[in-house]
Amino acid sequence: GDEMTYDTAGAAVVGVVLHTALRKYIVGDFGNMSLAAKRTALRDAVGKLDDETLWGVVRFNFNHQNSGRETAAWQVRLNTVSSEPEQLCVFPADAAQTEMQFFPAWDAKFGCSPGLRNTGLECVSCEAGTYSSTTSVGLQPTVCNKCPAGLGTLESESGARSCSLCPMGFRSDNATGICEPCPPGSAHGVRGGCDLCLAGSFSSE
Repeated sequence: GDEMTYDTAGAAVVGVVLHTALRKYIVGDFGNMSLAAKRTALRDAVGKLDDETLWGVVRFNFNHQNSGRETAAWQVRLNTVSSEPEQLCVFPADAAQTEMQFFPAWDAKFGCSPGLRNTGLECVSCEAGTYSSTTSVGLQPTVCNKCPAGLGTLESESGARSCSLCPMGFRSDNATGICEPCPPGSAHGVRGGCDLCLAGSFSSE
């Protein structure tokens, strides 16, 4: 048969609740009661429910809410095939039809500031060796740019809006955009790069 929808399941639950209430908790000859008496008897019977069903325990509190199981949560999503909105259960996990979708933060909706990239849900700092000089597009995932050759950021630096020449004693790794210490055997005298030691000289650090 067809997959049970939320509305179909809700209608089935109502039938189960009424059947259980009538079978277990009605006192007296229900068929011969007046209409008003039937309403009162049925209301009292439903209020006494504390029974295990296919949908879990059914038990109503003073606000007429089913308190017998965890609260369910639904989200409205666009169907990827029909592009029509549909209501899907996302909680609890054992009844979820799909994973819960977390909604974007406000800054991600309107675009992330320079030095940040947009994941589509939130703004995060550009990683070391990368930068972003402009405000990103809202709601769309973006990436930070890798620092160009000869420029970079320190390994501990994030959220860069631009890249710069590496400080004394460091050189830019063109593969990562990160400023790395000059290796032994090179001089630290040139900003943004390392020079090999001259003949007859050495460097151990």
